Amino acid sequence: HRGGLRRTGFRHDTPCDGGPPNRAPQFSGAKPRRRFAGGPQEVCRHSPRRRRTEAQHRTLPGIRRTKTTRKNKRTMTEKFIMAGDTAVHVCDSERGDRCVVLLHGYLESMLVWEDFIPLLYKSVRVVTLDLPGHGISEVKGPVHTMEWLADVTAGALRALGIGRCTLVGHSMGGYVALACCERHPELLDGIVLFSSTPDADSDEKRSGREREIALVEAGKKELLARTAPAAGFAAENRTRMADAVADLAEQVFVTEESGIVALLRGMCARPDRNAMLRTSPVRQLFVFGRADDYIPAERAEAIAAAHPQARVV
Repeated sequence: HRGGLRRTGFRHDTPCDGGPPNRAPQFSGAKPRRRFAGGPQEVCRHSPRRRRTEAQHRTLPGIRRTKTTRKNKRTMTEKFIMAGDTAVHVCDSERGDRCVVLLHGYLESMLVWEDFIPLLYKSVRVVTLDLPGHGISEVKGPVHTMEWLADVTAGALRALGIGRCTLVGHSMGGYVALACCERHPELLDGIVLFSSTPDADSDEKRSGREREIALVEAGKKELLARTAPAAGFAAENRTRMADAVADLAEQVFVTEESGIVALLRGMCARPDRNAMLRTSPVRQLFVFGRADDYIPAERAEAIAAAHPQARVV
């Protein structure tokens, strides 16, 4: 994905409601897949048919559910926690002296980190979460600012008893990590910006987000599902990773429209955080992809040159 992060999507396994296994996603060209059967991806299992309806979302503040899946002694606990007054869906390995928290990007969920968890959990505690507005965490109001999401993330860390962590943010998750670096530096051992930048939106980028808001509010979310996932992959990888593109497209279909719009508005409103980052005592790492269409190589090089205090790969 974009020369760097590989995005993965939903499992097509037997749903907990007893429905048929391996049902094909409901969009054009989709084929049944069993890509996630067995292997290290057995941690933190979900499928779209386990997703809650909007009516069920309104009951979340009272929910405390824990499910543990073991595969070859790997353990992740999936549950809802309260971060202040917001119900947040998390997966937590619950073991390790050091902790890494993984924040997904726009039109994604915690599921994008499935391939990373087996590489990390043996040496550090690993936490993934659905940022409010995506996955099955709550949608709270018409705008989800990056600052509010940072406060929710900090609240989730405290609810889990995590005193300090390294925060890894992909794309929009990086914007949340930056806001957390500014507002809650005492919680951070470091931040990793994975295909993400401290820049504010340009006028062109903001206009693009406003067009996406108009599409979603007009009931045309399927147009995002057909175009946005593929755009996140390097052109030379799209055929090879067609299944991953389709998984992300399915994820768009099951994401609440109000959550998409709230996050788009929040990204439009975020400030430039370059100056904050240069003076922050928190350790920093940028991870860029050479074939990233969103952050071209020349822009990545300029960001690296502007932040000599950070490591860049």
